[in-house]
Amino acid sequence: MVKKFNKQGITLAELLIATTLIGVVMLGIIGFDISMRRFGVTTQTSATLKIEAMTIAARISKDALETQGNVGESPTIVASANQISFQKDASVSKWVVYRYDASGSTKNTICRFDNSATQNPANCAVAGAEILSKKVVTASLQWTGCKIRIDLTLQADPTQVIDATHPWDPIKNPRAAINMSSYPEAQSCS
Repeated sequence: MVKKFNKQGITLAELLIATTLIGVVMLGIIGFDISMRRFGVTTQTSATLKIEAMTIAARISKDALETQGNVGESPTIVASANQISFQKDASVSKWVVYRYDASGSTKNTICRFDNSATQNPANCAVAGAEILSKKVVTASLQWTGCKIRIDLTLQADPTQVIDATHPWDPIKNPRAAINMSSYPEAQSCS
């Protein structure tokens, strides 16, 4: 026996079931959309931080290549725990200095001094400092023989710390790290 369709349309029960199924599908689509947007923002932030770190490292490397004089004759590259200095002109005391401030009023800042009379400026708050980034969590600028080693870690909001065991959140507050070496060709290494 074949059941005939209801000529009056769909029943209330059929309408409720269809509406419920459409609602469940829509909730799934909305949840997926929110997740993809959050992932996109996190990826974009990480990429921006990586580009910023690479730009800083490239500037340091460029200034290292423009250093004047020979290593054996005059100290044209001087590095300490938080900064590296390049002598621009061997005949006069003019330096290009990159400094990382891990504390104080310029905490999490890396800056550049051009034509500095000293190879050791006090901090990035000094007049004449060009602020390159205020998102630096860690920075290591080392000079070893003929090689400059640059290690930088940038974080979207370096002031935000969850706790000691989880200092940052990779979703809400991503980080980007670079490690780069530069070999100034103008220097003689003996």
